[in-house]
Amino acid sequence: VVEWLGDEMHVTEAPACTNYIISDTSFYGEEEGDGRYKVIMEDLDKCGCVASSEEAMGFLADVGYDNKASNGIGTEWSCVYDLDNFTVVMCADVNYDKKMVITKDTFK
Repeated sequence: VVEWLGDEMHVTEAPACTNYIISDTSFYGEEEGDGRYKVIMEDLDKCGCVASSEEAMGFLADVGYDNKASNGIGTEWSCVYDLDNFTVVMCADVNYDKKMVITKDTFK
């Protein structure tokens, strides 16, 4: 995970990231963030960091944030990249029932 804090680039070996800093959590004065990173790491620990695309999207659903109605902030999109098959599965606005699949043949 590559993060830019102040005027420095920080690289952290991590299997996941959320919208919160993981390389130096005290940078913004938040030690814990909002708990989403902990949840996704628990999901990854359960599967040994090996998951199908469907399982991975489930992990993203576990940490999706839907609060747009009250304050306009929320998860815009969630993407699962399958580098072996060159596909991307995308869900928008925490609607995990509606998936868009992009393949090397459909990407233009």
